[in-house]
Amino acid sequence: MKNNVTKSIGVFLVLLLFSGCTSPVPPAHEYRLDVEALQIKTKESKCTTASLKVQNAYCDDIFMSRSMYYIEGKYNQYAYSEAKWAQTPQTMITNALTQSIRAMDMFQSVQSSDSKTKNDFLLEITIDDFMQYFDENGKNSFVKVTLTCTVVDMKTHKVYSMQTFQKEMKTKSNDALGGVEALSSALSALTKECDEWLKGVVCHDK
Repeated sequence: MKNNVTKSIGVFLVLLLFSGCTSPVPPAHEYRLDVEALQIKTKESKCTTASLKVQNAYCDDIFMSRSMYYIEGKYNQYAYSEAKWAQTPQTMITNALTQSIRAMDMFQSVQSSDSKTKNDFLLEITIDDFMQYFDENGKNSFVKVTLTCTVVDMKTHKVYSMQTFQKEMKTKSNDALGGVEALSSALSALTKECDEWLKGVVCHDK
């Protein structure tokens, strides 16, 4: 009995020793985009009686993940170990464009992709690039955002118009936070460009 008690105490002390030597894993910082919506109201046009549905953005698997990736040099791709997205880039970009279009009051209604209602137009978004880039020394970085927007006429199921938007922007700091801030600014600029493009090709008769 005494030996069993001694062994138990020994095991407990060993476990206590190892648990004390184990350092806690630092929590990952979660980041979300801060995109400014364009607050310009559209005048009376054919859009005010039309409805638009915004499809979930098409993209590579990396943009459907909460991992925060970056490119170093020409070929190396990594993920930040202590930083991740609060939501996937696919979700955040789709939501940013949807909210921006709604803020302009261009259409009678702007529906999300899960809506079952019939709509006059469909907006398809393709994320071609949404990444932070570093030089080979890892000392300087910039971000690149490239989106392709396609409007589909739901009555004819034909492409009404298509446009690619691209923006590059230097980061204020060479870390995850610097990348998030620059990506937010670049996406804000692109949403405004997409809104103006929509107003020009859809809301006015050709």
